[in-house]
Amino acid sequence: MKRRGTHLFVYTEDHRIPKWVPLGLLRYAAAIGVIVLPLIFLSVFILTVHPRQLSPVSIPDFALVSGMCHTGQQLPSSDLVSIEIQGSDVSGRYLFAVPSAALRFISIIAAIFAMFVIFRRTTLLIGTIFTATAFAVGLLLATMLHDQGATRKTLVAPIAKAAANASLTGAGLEEYIESSVHLNGLFGITATFVVLCGLSVVAIRARDEELTPAILRQRLFDLRWSMILAAAVLALVVIITRSLVEWHLGFLCTQFADKLRPVGLAIAIYWGAGASGFLLAAFLPTYFSWIRDVVRRTNLAKPKSTEKERRLLIEQECLDFSPATSATTLLTIGMPALSGPMLELIKGLTGKVG
Repeated sequence: MKRRGTHLFVYTEDHRIPKWVPLGLLRYAAAIGVIVLPLIFLSVFILTVHPRQLSPVSIPDFALVSGMCHTGQQLPSSDLVSIEIQGSDVSGRYLFAVPSAALRFISIIAAIFAMFVIFRRTTLLIGTIFTATAFAVGLLLATMLHDQGATRKTLVAPIAKAAANASLTGAGLEEYIESSVHLNGLFGITATFVVLCGLSVVAIRARDEELTPAILRQRLFDLRWSMILAAAVLALVVIITRSLVEWHLGFLCTQFADKLRPVGLAIAIYWGAGASGFLLAAFLPTYFSWIRDVVRRTNLAKPKSTEKERRLLIEQECLDFSPATSATTLLTIGMPALSGPMLELIKGLTGKVG
């Protein structure tokens, strides 16, 4: 005798979509997820460490670079200390400027590529409206996240202020840092959100006439390069954060800088992990939408064939996500998270070689 309720949770072989699901909107479910899921992840991630919970580091005058930093019997002259400070400041500026310039350049490329992705699948009017909205929301996010700058408020700003008060650097250092970081954020965050919107277009489920190998391969190409460009932008953000911290630690005596260096590494790891999680949240809905369309393509092409024959068809049409491709994708997603530890490793190896 059948027990009541046993039919409520049963798999069927016909893969029918429930009647209550609107088929028209279902095509856009993954596309909506590409934008919503990363923003939800980012909101939850940022709330784990709120800037108001962190107090700025207190920098005493004796922690700044001076003749007293050296414990040897013969103290260096004031001219030698001045040259040491100037050299550290100039090298820090250049090490901060190089990834900043790279970030802005790659952000422009990423945004242009995303625009091509958007306009490839939409009309001129819809593409223009969608792209303009993406840029507007990206700029808004960049402004909002700039105000959450825990790195500057907690560590960089106190050191910059103490260095300026002690006349270790030229006037306007704080203003320069603020404007540069803000400009980097405008480029990086805006470009990342535009790429996110491009990925959402890729994630829209295909119509029957779009289920061709050429179109599916094009979507896979757009998916891979969108992820690579977004990962490059976010990895550069982590590198810039690390270089900014190292630049300002150069104003401190070695014993004080060494105590604060783990803070810089922790901040880089924190934002790197957040960036990788952000990328993963954007990748999964896009990949799910694409792979489901590949399955639909094989079902339509060979409705009565075996699963082995369908897999062979996918390989022949270069629509398979091979182990090498999967490894590359995972490495791309993990690039921002690995940036901080890799910089520390490279720095350690460089120090040993030197």
